[in-house]
Amino acid sequence: MKKVMAYSVPLAALALAVAAQPAAAEQGDWMLHLRAIEISPVEDPRDFDISNKLAPDLSVGYFLTDHFALDLLLTIHQKHDLSDYNSGDRLGDFKQLPPTLLGQWHFNPDGRWRPYIGAGINYTMIADENLGGITLSDSIGPAAQVGMDIGLGRNWSISLDVKKIWMESTVRLDGVKLDTVKVDPWLFGIGFGYRFGQEAAPPPPPRRRPGRLRPRRHRPHRRRRRTAMATACMTTRIAAPARPRGSRWTRSAASSRRRSS
Repeated sequence: MKKVMAYSVPLAALALAVAAQPAAAEQGDWMLHLRAIEISPVEDPRDFDISNKLAPDLSVGYFLTDHFALDLLLTIHQKHDLSDYNSGDRLGDFKQLPPTLLGQWHFNPDGRWRPYIGAGINYTMIADENLGGITLSDSIGPAAQVGMDIGLGRNWSISLDVKKIWMESTVRLDGVKLDTVKVDPWLFGIGFGYRFGQEAAPPPPPRRRPGRLRPRRHRPHRRRRRTAMATACMTTRIAAPARPRGSRWTRSAASSRRRSS
């Protein structure tokens, strides 16, 4: 657990220190993953035991289409101890380097949750055997992968990954074949991913459901009310104002007629 934290803390600091624009996965985009992986061998036959190993994992991917990508797993030589399965006595050690090429299918490349599966081929190189004259041959075999990237709102993402590699090696002593052993390790990884892509388009506005739209109600009484009010206003404007008898205007007109007569 302490080793996992030792890898996770600097990765988290690196992810928070770099800012980028939102990206959408498209054909021609590149992606980069940096993980801490636990290599857990599964030996056959069970006469010996190969130690687990915590190691860095770097993979570079390229999208051939919006959903299909090629991913190349790169790492450094990892040293494993070999011991007797029954007694636990240490027999020696060796180093291995397992570059792997995978074809990946991404189900939701533009979403926040981006699951994917992969399959490909692995070539494991064995070197620096310290096994008392015993040598191990290189291995070529299939590989499978399942994982998920969880978007952090920018080009960065959290990467969860599990790989299975099938390895078979020939054991020789002084050039004479002794046996064939299978070492089919599981690789459990956690880390961060970065995707180089164009800026994502803004999401479309939400659509209203047709059933929730309120129909426009017909209100004829308002039109009749407005028509009656308009007719009353027009009648008031056309009709002459009524002047009551005995008003000032009527008296002045009568006195003018008497003076003229």
